[in-house]
Amino acid sequence: MSWRNPRKYYLLRKWEPISDKTSFNGWNFLRELIGHRVFLASVDWHNCDRKNLPDEYPYYFVKTEGANVDWIVRQAQRVQGTIFWMCQYRHYGVFDQIPNVVALPGIEWHYEFEGCKKDFASHVSKDIRHKLSILTHRQAENKILAMAAVAEHVGIENCLISLHNNIQQKNVHNFNITNKQLEYYLDVYLKKFYNRTYEINNDSDLRFDSYNFHHPAYTQCAANINNESFAYSQQGNCINPGPVLTEKTIKCVMGETAILNNGQFDVYDSLTELGFQFNYGIDLSYDREAKDYDRMLGFIQMLKHISELSAVQLFEQTRESCLHNKEHVMSGKFYKTAEAVNHRSLEQILKIIQ
Repeated sequence: MSWRNPRKYYLLRKWEPISDKTSFNGWNFLRELIGHRVFLASVDWHNCDRKNLPDEYPYYFVKTEGANVDWIVRQAQRVQGTIFWMCQYRHYGVFDQIPNVVALPGIEWHYEFEGCKKDFASHVSKDIRHKLSILTHRQAENKILAMAAVAEHVGIENCLISLHNNIQQKNVHNFNITNKQLEYYLDVYLKKFYNRTYEINNDSDLRFDSYNFHHPAYTQCAANINNESFAYSQQGNCINPGPVLTEKTIKCVMGETAILNNGQFDVYDSLTELGFQFNYGIDLSYDREAKDYDRMLGFIQMLKHISELSAVQLFEQTRESCLHNKEHVMSGKFYKTAEAVNHRSLEQILKIIQ
C-alpha cells in the first residue's frame, strides 16, 4: 500500500493574495474570493509564531492547523482588515469580542477521508484479538494519563500499545498535575512507562501523519483510544475552538474501529451533528465536559466500564455504529455535508466583502 504525506490532503500551506494563480489544494470553494483583495494565510502549528499578516489588505482568509487563538488575537491587533477565521467546526464564542475577526465553521476532515479512499483499499479484514489499542508518538499529558489508566483498569495484556520515548517537558507540564485523583495515574505512568518504548509490528506505519488504517491497531482491536494531538478545551475562561481531529481519528472511522475520544471535548456531539453515529452502549457523556481534568476523570470511568467487557462484546456492541460511520464516508454523504458547511460560511464571507 502506498503511503503519502496527508498534509497534502488538507493543509493549504499558502501565504499569498488570492488570485487566479492560487492552488487551493482541495479548498476549491475559495475560488469565489478571487478578485476581492483577500490575503490567504494558511500556516501550521510551528510557523504561526514566526509569521505576521501583512497589513495592507482589507480581508484575510486565515487557516491554522489548530486553535492557535493567541496568534489570531495578536494578528487582529496588528491589522485593520477583517480576518475570516475558518478553521474549526465550533468556536464557542472565543472571538466574539474582537471586532475584526469573523469566526466561521470550517471542516477539512472530508478532504482527509478522500485522500484515504484514494490511497488505500477500503475493505478492512477484522480479526478481533484485543479490546483496545492506544498509540503514543509524542507524549503529552492526556496521553500519559490515558496510558496509565489503561494499564490499571483494562490491562496492557488486553491491548495493543505503541509508546515512543518522545518527551518534551512542556507537553507533560513538567509532570505537574494539579488534581489529586489524577496524580495517582501520573505515578502509575512514571513507574510503569517512563523512559520505556513499546512497538507493535509494522510500527513504522503508525508514524506521525500515516493514514494506514490496515494495521493491527485497527484491524485486531475493538476500539482505539485516539490520543488526539490537541486535547485542551477549557483554558481559564476561554474554551478553545474545536474539535481538532487528525489522522488519529480518521483512521478509526476508515478502519471500522470504535473511537474512544481522548482529545478536546464535544467530539461525539459534533460528529453526530454531521451524520456520524456513536451508539456504543457505553456512557460517553464525559466528552461533553469542557474542563480537561474533569473530562479525563470521566474518560477513566468509561475505561472501568470497558474493563468488564470482553473484546468480542465490545466489538459487537459498537459494530453497527462503526459500519454506519464508514458508509457515511464511503457513500460521499459526509463529503456533501461538510462541503455544505463550508459553502454556508463562504456565503457569509461574500456578503461582507461584496
